[in-house]
Parts: sequence; C-alpha cells; structure tokens
Amino acid sequence: MTDSYDHSNFLARTWQQLSARTRGLIWICLLSGLAILAAYNTVRGVIGLILDSHDLIERYDEWKLFREGIYPAFSLANEQARSLPYFRTTVYLPWALPMFGVFFLPWGLWQGKIILLVGNILCLILFALIGWFSLRPVCRNAGLLGSLTPLAIMGNMPAFQMGQFSILCMGAVSIQWFLLARRSKYLPGLAWALGMLKPQIAFFYVLPLLSLASLASLAMGSCLLLLLSALALFHTGTSPIAVAGQWLNTLDYFASAHNLNLIATLLQLVQGPHLFFLLGLVVFVLGLSAWAGCMLMRKLDLPYRPDLMTMAGFCSILGYISFYHVHYDKIMLYPALLACFSLAMKKPALWSMLLSILLAATVWLPHRLLDAVPGSRFIQLTIWLLVGFVFAVNLLRRQPSLRARYF
Repeated sequence: MTDSYDHSNFLARTWQQLSARTRGLIWICLLSGLAILAAYNTVRGVIGLILDSHDLIERYDEWKLFREGIYPAFSLANEQARSLPYFRTTVYLPWALPMFGVFFLPWGLWQGKIILLVGNILCLILFALIGWFSLRPVCRNAGLLGSLTPLAIMGNMPAFQMGQFSILCMGAVSIQWFLLARRSKYLPGLAWALGMLKPQIAFFYVLPLLSLASLASLAMGSCLLLLLSALALFHTGTSPIAVAGQWLNTLDYFASAHNLNLIATLLQLVQGPHLFFLLGLVVFVLGLSAWAGCMLMRKLDLPYRPDLMTMAGFCSILGYISFYHVHYDKIMLYPALLACFSLAMKKPALWSMLLSILLAATVWLPHRLLDAVPGSRFIQLTIWLLVGFVFAVNLLRRQPSLRARYF
C-alpha cells in the first residue's frame, strides 16, 4: 500500500501494523500459490493440446469443407457433401472460415496445434506483462500479483486442452487496447476484428472504438470482417440469407448456457416462430448498448485516458454476462480482475477487497468446485454485475485508477 493510505483507512492501518515479516509471508503464500496454479494450468493444458485438442480437430474438419467449397452447415450442403466422414455444422460465423486457413494451410492439423500452442504462450506472456505494468506502480509484489493474475485463471487449461481460440482472441483484444493507449489511428480496429474470430469474446471491446477519434479504425475492422464473410460466401456459393436462416437454427445450442446470460435468457423466453422477433430484439439491445457506449465515450473522452484498464474491465464484464460462455472463455475476465485489484489497492475498503476476492474466486477456482456450490451460476452472475456496476460508476465519475494503464 502507498503511504497516503496509512492513516486514512482501517484496513490500510491494519496492514501496516503487521510486521514486515508477516506481510512478506502473506505475499509469498499468495504469489507462490498463484504461480503453482499458473504452472499447473499451463502444463496440463499443453499436454492436452498435443494429445487431444478436440475442438481444434472440429475446426480442421470445417476448414477442409470450406477448402473444398462446401459451407459447413447441414441444411446448406447437398447429400454428397453430407456423406463425407468429416462433415459437420459449424457454430462460427462466415468470416471465421477464411481465418482458419491461418492455422491449417498448408500442413494441416499439426500446423494448427503448433500455431495455437505458440500463440497461446505468447498471449499469456503478453497478459503477464500487462498485469505487471498495471499494478507495478503500487509496489513490486502487486506487480507480481498482476503478472500471475491472468496466468492462474482455471479456464486457461481447458482452452489449451480443447484447442479453443479464447486465449488468442483475448490476445488480439489486448493488442487492440495497447494500440489505443499508443493512440494508433487505424490498427486497433484491425486487432479487434481478429478478436472477433470469437465474437462472444470481442464484441463489447468495440466500445472504445465508438469515439469520434477511432471511427476510422472501427471502419477498417468492420470492412475486414465483411470482406472475409464475402469471401466465405463467394467461395462456397452460399447466399447470406441462407446462412442467416441456418444460423438461427443453431441458436438453441447457445441456450444450454454454461453461464447465465442475456442471449440464453431470451432464447428460453422466445421459441419457435418467434426466433426472428428474438433476433430483432437482440439486435435492438446490442444497438442500444453500442449507442450508450458511444455516449459514454464522448462523455469520458476515451480512449486516451489513464482509466483505460477500468474501461477494459467494464467491457469484459459486459461481454461475459451478455453472451454464451463456457469456462474456457474466462480469460476474457482478466482485465476486470486487474482493474478490481487496482481499485482495491487505491481504495482499500472492505467492500473493494471483498469484491476483488469474490471476482478472483470466480476465475481462479476449479470449474467443478464452483458448480458444486448451490446456486453457483446466479452467485457468479451477481458478482459480475456488482463489479460491472462499480466500474461504470467509477468511469462516470471520471476518476482514473491508480496510474492504471496497460503499458
């Protein structure tokens, strides 16, 4: 803690009253535990990626279909295509199909495993650096806590094991925010578009691009997604209307909701012929959110403010409670956890520290342990809503965090 809090807060005074040895032991236990957890997640994840990577194999099958000019969707393919042993229906949007070529062209599945493995490790190093520079202004131990915070997220292990793109997409989003901090004019939008490989992760990170200064960057990213989509539809000879209709039929898959979220709730309320009404309602809600974000950007004069990390944390919470996510997507919450730690160290009140501990529990504890708690999904949703509310209040009050920034 910094000296400015020594005599102004009970928790800070209590911390300072502990002996230096006791404080050091607390830090050692916390950091050692996180380091062990991070190493366990990474090693188990890498082994799983090499031996299994089930989801990556599915993406490879979808790439093979796309390469042959077949759109991977049962309702859009002919009988000959459906008879192929690797035929399957994708849940990814059209722009993702050409992106798969980066992983599998020209040498196939093992190339994809190597690229995903190296890419994930580089992204984790990037997240660790972001955590270090975000919390290092407080003290060295806080910087180490920031470095280990994203690495200890339990969702990293299944993201590796299953061959998911969650870590890579958050890497693209993190680069987007780094470029925003460096006031890059066009590149942030392109980084955001790459993160849209999984739109349920990257979508709400578009908010800082809604400022007038970043509209050109947003236009470039949007054009990239449109061009990739057009390429996918042209190469497979598929109409946009047919793809839209087919994708509506896959929405029930997302109602299985591993987390409570807006889309799953709406799907449970609206079924059958009302799906088009649902789609319109979702578009309206997302459009309203984008409009609110645009107004917020203008009010805060973002993205070039020192509270950029708090805004990133707010976007991560908004995205996680709005869309379907499985535990391997929890890496997208690491900006929220860093921002929460920063807030707790800036204002070490009981509520801010308790909120940080609760948020950390939702991402650091094993998924099975969380599911064993009665009402776990509702409890986690409540925690995320509280964190998002705190971030929104801090942003509207125009209070920058404790020198909190990505770099």
